[in-house]
Amino acid sequence: MDVYIIGILWACWHVPSMFAIENCREMGTNFRPGFFIGVIAGSIFLAWLYQASGGSICIVSVWHATFNLFSGAAAAHGLVAAIVSTGVVAWAVLIVALEVRTWMRSTRSTAGPRTSLG
Repeated sequence: MDVYIIGILWACWHVPSMFAIENCREMGTNFRPGFFIGVIAGSIFLAWLYQASGGSICIVSVWHATFNLFSGAAAAHGLVAAIVSTGVVAWAVLIVALEVRTWMRSTRSTAGPRTSLG
């Protein structure tokens, strides 16, 4: 749950970029819900990357800088930026799905023990 709170705080941290970066200003207000979803997905992905790398802030920083280069910089436009951003959201959805699956399998049901259907 902490990663979602961090994601919301991180989204708030990035709000000024909507006014400072020309790409964000050009997209108008319609892109803001997607922006916030993307930032929260990025938070989930970066938390996973941090854990998977054994706690390396360097790996997370390099990845974030690379992501910004391909999707958030002034030179980032069109298909490449869309593919990179969509990939992060898809990866975050997979991470959440796997975590929920793990949690569901390890938590005892209040209705009694889980039984196999197969």
